[in-house]
Amino acid sequence: MKGWIIPLIAGTALAVAAYTMGRSHAWHEAPPPMAQLHDVSWLKHELNLTESQQETLRELESLFGEQVIDLCAVHCAARNELAIQMLEGEWDAVSEEARVRRMGEAQMKSDLITMEHIRRVREALNPDQRNRYDQMVKATLTQACPHEMHHGGLKTDLAP
Repeated sequence: MKGWIIPLIAGTALAVAAYTMGRSHAWHEAPPPMAQLHDVSWLKHELNLTESQQETLRELESLFGEQVIDLCAVHCAARNELAIQMLEGEWDAVSEEARVRRMGEAQMKSDLITMEHIRRVREALNPDQRNRYDQMVKATLTQACPHEMHHGGLKTDLAP
């Protein structure tokens, strides 16, 4: 009769530990992917946006997309040209540098447009929404390395 008490206590302790660890992990969720920060439907849910705010953000997202698509094309074309040059075995340091500079300039312009876009989105939000949005942007910027070279995010005073 007493033989079932120890397994019951151990099982209950295990269940409580698993629940506690699961809840602890849920409180430290990963930052939202950058794509979600451009998804008005997702932002509507996360920030409780009004219809007017949703329309404003849709317009901002459309403008943002128009602005960065050409820069993306320039960046990708230069990368493609570098790949072709390497495959053909014609290593030319001068043209390689020019292509890498084109890639860097396109990336820099894209980053500046992105920062301007973030400023415009913030202007459309009320103070509480802006604070939540800022936290999401900060988490995304400080945790994500596009080259996946820095696992676990950046070690800065901005890290959450």
